[in-house]
Amino acid sequence: MEGPGVYLIREKLTFLKGFNIIEISGNSRIEKDRLIGEKLISVDSVGKQLYLIFQETALRVHFGMYGSFRINNPKPDKKPRLQLRFVKDGKNPVILYFYNTSLKLVSRAELNLEHFKDVLNKNFDREWALERVKLDPRVISDVLLDQEIFAGIGNIIKNEALFLSKVHPESISCKIPDGVAMDLIDRSIQFSLIFLEHRRRGWPLKKVLMVYNRKFCPLCDSKLRVKYVGNSRRKTFYCENCQQLYV
Repeated sequence: MEGPGVYLIREKLTFLKGFNIIEISGNSRIEKDRLIGEKLISVDSVGKQLYLIFQETALRVHFGMYGSFRINNPKPDKKPRLQLRFVKDGKNPVILYFYNTSLKLVSRAELNLEHFKDVLNKNFDREWALERVKLDPRVISDVLLDQEIFAGIGNIIKNEALFLSKVHPESISCKIPDGVAMDLIDRSIQFSLIFLEHRRRGWPLKKVLMVYNRKFCPLCDSKLRVKYVGNSRRKTFYCENCQQLYV
């Protein structure tokens, strides 16, 4: 799940602020009982990580490729990784289910939400990201997928941003000119916002994809190359004619 998907989950769970956990179960091995009686203070996210922040503890949720959640509607015949029963002011309980997720409890004292790394956050630090790009000897495909630099960017956003900025995915990051690199960063932000808005409104994302899962370049009509690029080995679509290789 890419950053926009997690951001939407954050929005959908915000109504639980002020609710208390009265019961918890699931097959996760975290110390679940630490959360019983805790009040939810806020819901936050950084890239692909969702945070449920309680009075003393925060629950970090990573959805990976196949993670999901449900509210008051469990999946039949599937054991949740975590099941949380919330109540507030005598209202009907709300039950939150997480499936196929990676979970971790973090004390509030240790919690450090690095919003400056999140491409969907208003505090994302473009200049800081540019410095990382300028110093990195890896191929740019790997750098864009590095969640310690570009939190929230996944393979779809990577492919589209590289094409929109006309940068070849096998370009060496530190060899890309500063102006081109900043344009790539800005395109990554812009496409992430487009991705978010389409998911929020239920619009098909396919209509705005230029190269991802496409066969031909929308600019020159040549056949797109498909390759598993870099150490991440993620499927990459690109045009040899329109995207400049910097080495």
